[in-house]
Amino acid sequence: MSLSDADRQYLNDAILLAMRGRGQVEPNPMVGCIIVKDSKIVGQGFHERFGAPHAEPNALADAGDKARGATAYVTLEPCCHTQKKTPPCVPALIAAGVKRGVIGSIICEWKACEVCTRRVAMLRAISCCSSAAVAGSGPATTHN
Repeated sequence: MSLSDADRQYLNDAILLAMRGRGQVEPNPMVGCIIVKDSKIVGQGFHERFGAPHAEPNALADAGDKARGATAYVTLEPCCHTQKKTPPCVPALIAAGVKRGVIGSIICEWKACEVCTRRVAMLRAISCCSSAAVAGSGPATTHN
């Protein structure tokens, strides 16, 4: 399924939100997350500073119970690391009951990367994995 104009707009909004972390999150990337339910933004967050919670937990905290059954628009694929400064984001999205995800960019370049394989498997297991092409880079698809 292709992304709708609304999907693209929410993803663009998440990109603008991510920019608010500029100069604060390095060496990590700037990331934004918008939670949408029934065509309304119910939560939003960005990675505010290095070592602080990532965009997804910030957006989930903002959304509260409204995240259940919602769509998460995330500028970069959610992490699933286990031994870092912050908890992994994929389990947080799953626990919050997010129904669908639209991911703006996937940075893992190694097809056999264990972390990337685990992340995609976790997202697909709950039918939450979606992928979107980076703006202008080609056709975007989504999996509900």
